[in-house]
Amino acid sequence: MIPFGSILREMRPHQWIKNILVFLPILMAHQLGDLRRWREACCAFGAFCLASSSVYVINDLLDLKADRHHPVKCRRPFASGELPAWWGAVLECVLLAGAAGLTWLSGSGGLAAVLAAYLVLANAYSVWLKHEMLLDVVVLAGLYTSRIVAGGAAEDIRISTWLLGFSTFLFFSMALVKRVSELDRHTRVNSGIPRVRGYLLEDVETLTMVGIAAGCLAALVIVLYMTGSEVVELYPRSNLLWTISPVFLYWMSRLWVKARRGEVQEDPLLFCARDKITYLVGLLVGIILLLASGYPA
Repeated sequence: MIPFGSILREMRPHQWIKNILVFLPILMAHQLGDLRRWREACCAFGAFCLASSSVYVINDLLDLKADRHHPVKCRRPFASGELPAWWGAVLECVLLAGAAGLTWLSGSGGLAAVLAAYLVLANAYSVWLKHEMLLDVVVLAGLYTSRIVAGGAAEDIRISTWLLGFSTFLFFSMALVKRVSELDRHTRVNSGIPRVRGYLLEDVETLTMVGIAAGCLAALVIVLYMTGSEVVELYPRSNLLWTISPVFLYWMSRLWVKARRGEVQEDPLLFCARDKITYLVGLLVGIILLLASGYPA
């Protein structure tokens, strides 16, 4: 009998929220009415969901022994024994085949190239790079940003350098939130472990300062973007866009305060997915963008 429930939990569908980033290019390019691009974006979304799940399978098999001694990860299907290890090979083949099929269906060679690079980098992170100080957070930021690049490739939309700069600084800051939260947890429970993934427990303050600075740089990119000539073409009421920067600064500062209080459980994106304030901020930014775009006329 196939253990569908355990397989679904191992795929971690709650993590697929990260792949919504593939839709960002079509939104920022104001191509919401182009059904062909939406179809290609949906193929990219599905391919990244399956590909990212395949990375989780490999990661869990590699970390099997360590996960069994972790207070939370011990409940994962492989670590708990719910799912025999040999299921990993079967699941990996099915997931990669599905991702390849959706990529082929999109008809985008660019998406195939980005997805292949994502898989190589993500698996290198699981095997090696996650233990390298600071290089790990740079790679995490790159993995998040690759989803935006993949969306642009699938939808045949040129990605603005402003968007790439903003996303790089934003995700670098959020990756540091993840590391700081992890180090803080070890400090609070007095685990006795002096080093976590290449970081010392006393590195928390330095990482916090670097992370907050990266978040501020993301806000600065928003301001600099407003000075570009292409902004007027996309946003007839471009002056309204200036209000996004303080809203973003509020949200980012709040995230860091929550992280230092121990309220972000090692995954800032999942925290944001459950955070009402994040949804309110997103709604406010959406309204600002809609008004700046000239609606209502």
